[in-house]
Amino acid sequence: MTPFRPALLAVAFIFAFWLRAFWLRQSRPGGSTQASGVQRSSESHFDAAPVTVAQGVRTVLAQAQRYRKTVETRRDALFLTNVRPPWGLLKWLILGTEMTIELQPSSTGTKLTATTKSQSYITGDVLNFYEQYIRDFLVDLRREL
Repeated sequence: MTPFRPALLAVAFIFAFWLRAFWLRQSRPGGSTQASGVQRSSESHFDAAPVTVAQGVRTVLAQAQRYRKTVETRRDALFLTNVRPPWGLLKWLILGTEMTIELQPSSTGTKLTATTKSQSYITGDVLNFYEQYIRDFLVDLRREL
């Protein structure tokens, strides 16, 4: 085995991983194809007034340690936070992801739109972190309400 073979294998592995991430990002519905990172979005409906849902959002964001730098930019309507994975060593290795939570009144309650956006240099979501952040938040919010 030549001394360059392990390095060549490592480069080939990294390129294949990047190519797979790029391909997954292109093929996912709701995925962003811009060079500005990965964006995921989900809408959910709650049979409660926006004020009640907003109070639940505040409680969930305040209780969980994975939500940092939370700001309510519009009263009872728009929340910005930074979410990190809650799992062991990953929480120290992975930078946070911006998450926007927007509440809009509807005829039967409140429509919530949650959006995550990665850093601009992230090219794909191979491990599905960004959708999982949204799912975890919605589960916690439904439990709170």
